[in-house]
Amino acid sequence: MEMIRQDEVARRIEMIRRQQGLTQLQLARALHVSQAAISKYLKERIPPAEVLYRLARLGQTTVEWILTGEKTYWFGRQEGQVQETGATYDADLALAKKISALPAEARQAVIVLIDLLKKD
Repeated sequence: MEMIRQDEVARRIEMIRRQQGLTQLQLARALHVSQAAISKYLKERIPPAEVLYRLARLGQTTVEWILTGEKTYWFGRQEGQVQETGATYDADLALAKKISALPAEARQAVIVLIDLLKKD
């Protein structure tokens, strides 16, 4: 496992902020922290666990991705553990990048569409 680099964590936090169309103050309010805390997270400090959790939910990602830039899923099964990686991970990342490049209204429409498709 690679070391967690603060500058890379800050870059991913900034990416989430921009993709959500938030100012630093709006991000601070959404995460229940001060604007000064956001400034520190973008320059010199990794957020505490509870802030990382809220940030991951806001950015519709994982704490793992915020900290490492990687995303894996573990699904427990009776016969053992299955890990989703490789091509599926690459496809997820490519799709996420395409969606994040859309304007805010289009991103919201895609989210609504995905939610409709997920319903049983």
